[in-house]
This record gives sequence, C-alpha cells and structure tokens, in this order.
Amino acid sequence: MKRIPDYRFNRKKKHDHSEILVYIIMAYMCGRTTLRRAVRWANKNLDNPKKHLTLSHGIASVSTVQRLLANI
Repeated sequence: MKRIPDYRFNRKKKHDHSEILVYIIMAYMCGRTTLRRAVRWANKNLDNPKKHLTLSHGIASVSTVQRLLANI
C-alpha cells in the first residue's frame, strides 16, 4: 500500500493523515458537503469516530484539513 507523503515539520505532526481522511469521509457520507461542516460534524460526534480511531490529539482544525488535502 502506498503511503501519502507527509511534508510537515516533525514538531507539527500532531494528527495522523489517515485518521483525518477517515473522519472527513465519514462526515461526507453523512451529508456534510463542506470541510467546515465536516469538521464540525466530527467534533460533535467525536464518540463515533473514536470507536475506530485513536485520535490522540482530537479532531484537526479546518485549516489543517485544507493543508492536508492541498498537499495530496
């Protein structure tokens, strides 16, 4: 399986790329069609994604998700 390259500085690597992608996809599948609404859904429904993900630093901010998607 090919991994997504991570171009961030080591000190700024709080959130795992795969976890961000999973809960953004979950939010889109629940009808949240913008990143802002997807992150808001993930924050409100944190118990649901935590069943399957570690989320040691919680849900990433909208700007972090935007940077991730821009680098893919």
